[in-house]
Amino acid sequence: MNRFADAIAARAEEILRIEVSDTGNTIRPMRMIDVPSAVESLRYYAGLAPDLRGDTIPATSDNLHLTMHEPYGVVARIAPFNHPIMFAVARTAAALAAGNAVIVKPPETSPLSAMVLAEIARDTLPPGVFNIVTGDGAVVGNAIVRHLGIKRIAFIGSPETGRAIQRSAAEVAVKHITLELGGKNPMIVFPDCDPEKIADAAVFGMNFFLAGPILRVA
Repeated sequence: MNRFADAIAARAEEILRIEVSDTGNTIRPMRMIDVPSAVESLRYYAGLAPDLRGDTIPATSDNLHLTMHEPYGVVARIAPFNHPIMFAVARTAAALAAGNAVIVKPPETSPLSAMVLAEIARDTLPPGVFNIVTGDGAVVGNAIVRHLGIKRIAFIGSPETGRAIQRSAAEVAVKHITLELGGKNPMIVFPDCDPEKIADAAVFGMNFFLAGPILRVA
């Protein structure tokens, strides 16, 4: 994982320019956040990996209970269009550290940075550990969701697609699914807050700084 992180860092500027061209994001926040987050997450979870161990728990005076951590096996991440490189890597690093093989389906509208990731993974990771599968969500994404060998799925996107993923997965097996859907980035402001600081925080935050959702003021 550290070799994977080093190789991504070495091609950071190339990935950055591809990502900006492919997604329409502005270059400054992408340089500050997206690629560094991918690299730092890999290094962070690589450092945690040696501490993933079971426990020995006294059950009675004569017996012990032993617990063991086991990987799911194959897990899938269906990445969104707005920050594909960050979500493809930063949000799969924990799964890699836990011993899983990862399948990433990049968005069909902005898949190019994932192609670079595939090259880097090919050269730095064992075969089959980190995989990129491209294509339309309704076809390729649904095939991933319904595959019996994939037991853990994570998705970022719309509530409609999230519900479709839950339905499709439930038709074939009992799977663990994590959905990050709409309605995020709330900003609760209390009457005693400084309006100038509130405005600065709103502009710098996810609402505008990363070309995210529109801020609504009630």
